[in-house]
Amino acid sequence: APEPEDTAIHVSTAIDLLNAIAPGAEIVIEPGTYNLTEALRDAPDYISEYVYSTFNDGFQADIMDVNGLVIRGSKEGKVELVAEPRYCDVLCFKNCSDITLENITLGHTIEPGHCEGSVIELDDCQNITLNDLDLYGCGTYGVAANVVSVLDLNNCTIHDCTYGIIDLIECSDVAMKDCTLRDNRGYDMLSMNNAFITCEGCSYD
Repeated sequence: APEPEDTAIHVSTAIDLLNAIAPGAEIVIEPGTYNLTEALRDAPDYISEYVYSTFNDGFQADIMDVNGLVIRGSKEGKVELVAEPRYCDVLCFKNCSDITLENITLGHTIEPGHCEGSVIELDDCQNITLNDLDLYGCGTYGVAANVVSVLDLNNCTIHDCTYGIIDLIECSDVAMKDCTLRDNRGYDMLSMNNAFITCEGCSYD
């Protein structure tokens, strides 16, 4: 039988990654470290109709109004997405649905203890799947979700975050399975406001 056609978009620079984000896209990131802050410094505020660059104490990419997006790291080697600014999230999704992120390391480049941004921020989203991610500080939380329904974390590692592991506000159907949660410190490790989470097979250090 013929090999199935590879319809994924393969990217090897941070700006190519941001430009490839669109509804229905499957993006494969080649091995390497991708500094999103650096890419955004040289980019216009309006990257595409789905990605905007916002400025706090540095640049942050806001991904908006996207559904059916898959972003995965190549299996050939480590893929790392980093942000420099303390007050920015590494990735921020707003009003998105059916999003899958997998096999990626994400975090901030500066030393722990000085961050105000989370690693992954989700606002008004649904059906979010996070598989095989390594989320590290100095981000405040590994995942901050605000008005999100159906959020699955599978085999993720969340470590060295300064406020805690996960922050949920007005969220439903949130599940963590086979996740490793270690060396996080600060406030409530699982911060929940009108939200509920189920954990299965997770380890805490």
